[in-house]
Parts: sequence; structure tokens; C-alpha cells
Amino acid sequence: MHGGVGTGEPIPNEIEVRIQLDDSIIQDTAAEKTQSATEVGVTMDVRKYRIRWYGEEEPVARARAILWYSLDN
Repeated sequence: MHGGVGTGEPIPNEIEVRIQLDDSIIQDTAAEKTQSATEVGVTMDVRKYRIRWYGEEEPVARARAILWYSLDN
């Protein structure tokens, strides 16, 4: 492709696009996080949620989960 945005040269109407697919799984992390949030208190505890989605170490997640539960009640 010759030219481009900001060069003053026209962009051609036809370009070649190549897509290489692999065997990886496409994940919708926003949907997974929403699903996990709805499971907190049902099938997942706050500690496990924090470990998975915030990357906290287990002791930190446990302490914050205890605080969360104390504020909720």
C-alpha cells in the first residue's frame, strides 16, 4: 500500500488483506466477568472472584472478602 493518512497521497480503493487463524479460543472476558459477578454468593465466593479478576494474592483477597462481607451485613 502506498501513501496513507497524513501523507497527502491517495489511499488505493483495493488492498489485500490476509488473516491467519489459529486454534486459540476467542473469549469474551467482559461476559465472563459479568457471569462471575452474578455467581458471587451463589457458586463463587468473593475471595475467588478477587483472585481471578483482580489478580490478588490469596491472603489479600481473603482479607478484602472479609471486609466486603462485614460491610454487606
